[in-house]
Amino acid sequence: MKYFDYDSFKDFTFISKLKSLKNSDDIFCVTTTANIEENKYDSNIHKVGDNKNFTSSNKDSSFFELNDGDLLIMRNSEKEEDSDTSSFYRLPVDGGEAVKEFDIDLKNAEILFELEDSFIVKYEFDRHHEMNKITEEEKNEDVEVLTELPYFENAVGFTDKKRTRLARYFPSIDKTDILTDEFSNISSVDINDDKSKLIFVRNSYENVMKIEDELVEYDLKSGKESVILQGFMIMSAKYFNDDIVILATDGKEHGLNQDCEIYKIVDNKAIKLNEEHYCLYNSIGCDLKYSSGSQIEKTDEFIYFVILEGYGSAILRMDKNYKFDKILSTNNSINMISVKNDDVYYVLITENHGQEVYKLNGEQLTHLNNDEYHISKKDKFTFENDGNSFTGWVIYPKDYDKNKKYPGVLSVHGGPKTVFGEVLFHEMELLSSKGYFVFYTNPRGSDGYGNEFMDIRGKYGDVDYSDLMKFTDIVMDKYPIDKLGYTGGSYGGFMANWMMTHTNRFDCFVSQRSISNWISFSLISDIGYYFGTDQNHTETVLDDYDKLWDKSPLKYAKNAHTPTLFIHSTKDYRCPVSEGMQMFQALKLNNTQTRFVMFYGENHELSRSGKPKNRIRRLKEICDWFDEYLR
Repeated sequence: MKYFDYDSFKDFTFISKLKSLKNSDDIFCVTTTANIEENKYDSNIHKVGDNKNFTSSNKDSSFFELNDGDLLIMRNSEKEEDSDTSSFYRLPVDGGEAVKEFDIDLKNAEILFELEDSFIVKYEFDRHHEMNKITEEEKNEDVEVLTELPYFENAVGFTDKKRTRLARYFPSIDKTDILTDEFSNISSVDINDDKSKLIFVRNSYENVMKIEDELVEYDLKSGKESVILQGFMIMSAKYFNDDIVILATDGKEHGLNQDCEIYKIVDNKAIKLNEEHYCLYNSIGCDLKYSSGSQIEKTDEFIYFVILEGYGSAILRMDKNYKFDKILSTNNSINMISVKNDDVYYVLITENHGQEVYKLNGEQLTHLNNDEYHISKKDKFTFENDGNSFTGWVIYPKDYDKNKKYPGVLSVHGGPKTVFGEVLFHEMELLSSKGYFVFYTNPRGSDGYGNEFMDIRGKYGDVDYSDLMKFTDIVMDKYPIDKLGYTGGSYGGFMANWMMTHTNRFDCFVSQRSISNWISFSLISDIGYYFGTDQNHTETVLDDYDKLWDKSPLKYAKNAHTPTLFIHSTKDYRCPVSEGMQMFQALKLNNTQTRFVMFYGENHELSRSGKPKNRIRRLKEICDWFDEYLR
């Protein structure tokens, strides 16, 4: 068997957009593989059960099932990637060539629903182009004009005056009716059984984007809309059982990261349906998946949800009487589901195998990933800190000899509201194959353990730091580790910066896509103006500079003497490159050994979906740094 190397992710097939068709017994998905030679990813539609992909264009990343059973795919040429026209092709479900069906003069249009004479589509709208007040200078590609907040979004780019809108397209007469206004972003759209009404989540603003959403019902016959709920952050909305069911949170008790609850809408009020608390959605981290799929599915009789249970995942089912039962639980990661009648299908990644499609009875329906790689030995144990119970994992180094000493690396996840679980993780297996112990846990702030555990607002660098250091003490006591390294990104990058200024326990750090200064983060990050202040218990960044500064690693940079590698990306608008640069310059002025590696054109997702050659370079930089300071 092979040991993991820098480019091993190229040998894995990633699954997304799982869908069981209504008009046949077929199940389709999208498969994606890394093309290192061309430095890109190839995506095709895949028919579950076949040994080869259903399409071969290498750029098919979504599909829609027509009422007659065929598939509809958007397929624009590479030269038309930024086109304001979306081209759709019909693909016979029983095989054959894709044939042009129609063009819609809307940018990046996505088909949501098919009516008798039309389609409901979601599309990207740029008000700059529509206002007809734009100057020649503003049309210049080298000029960006900013008037709103937020003005950019990670993995999307600059978003000033850009919105996601709904339209209705009539192919027989090539006519498009715009359904929503130019100031609103639309998400989570559903249609009722007789296809006369839409429900959608709306966030409307002209200056500063609001945190809370509106739930809107739209009558497709009259064109009238009504706001039926306000005051919530709404993740999903569905018609079900003659009701409207939403997943939402008001964030009043535990802030922006507060778990969603399940509600039905009665007289413009949200009535909570779940008596037991659930951690809705699966946030288990993994670098061997590429895109996503649905974690909420409904039939006439049930709604199905993917939920977290600690570091594992489960499928929760709600019936028409609003009774809940868990129909599947696993210590591994359920990435997405699809349901038809009583058949439930899901994509699972385990601790020793890549993504595959399974049926609820456990039958494996795809064999897209081979067991060609050696999976390292791993220990799992529980420990206590401050009255809380935690699970920790330790991955052994390649060719482990109990009579030898080895370097160890603490890995800390992002979020902080995500979670490490029992899934195959390329980066950790690579470090093991290079001769390192790798250990990780889920400190307070992590997802999957409830709101009280998750809520560390105002406590960053305090309770989470205590949990991680207690875990490190236990690992160092139990395992033959002589030198100690640290790696982490996003929240894990923040903790790297905090730890290097508060302890000399580590021999080196790798700080990735980090936060060093809560003041600058709150004023620059795409989410900073609300997330940075929420997580530090301030009203706005303008209200309490001292509080934000006290929780900023940069304030304590004079204490940092540990060699540190910083990794950032120029288009990371979540944790902007300036955050790493500040800490890098401070360490340089402090005469601390440091190196800054910046990836042009990459964003916050570099480690998971960055260009293949950049992913390889990133892993090599990490391993080289550890080799220099831990060997």
